[in-house]
Amino acid sequence: MLNYSEVTKRIEKIIQDNELTASGFAKKIGVQRSSISHIMSGRNKPSLDFLIKITDFFPETSLSELVYGEKPHKPPHSIIRTDPEALNDPEISNTQLAVKPSHGQTKKTEKSLIMLYSDGTFEKYDLKS
Repeated sequence: MLNYSEVTKRIEKIIQDNELTASGFAKKIGVQRSSISHIMSGRNKPSLDFLIKITDFFPETSLSELVYGEKPHKPPHSIIRTDPEALNDPEISNTQLAVKPSHGQTKKTEKSLIMLYSDGTFEKYDLKS
């Protein structure tokens, strides 16, 4: 079960870290001041829509962080080529699409790439061998 008092504490921390008043925070995320008051007092629980508004305005904060207190994990590597069309180009070798390993990791080669879009759709590009 979700611990709403912890979620509320994380929202309070965002307000404090950004040196906002409850009114200023409400105005920034586009909700009524009373909504903030009711959530902070424990009268109401924050809705998913409310939490999404927070992450929209404070992109450094993820839903996972708000709900569970977990910081998002950064990928341990970065792609050298980010052009999706490169996956279909027969003249580009696997080594050109290789992943640059982070410290202490072995070199890996990408097999596919998945693009996630904000509307909930995705596209998968498979590397041709």
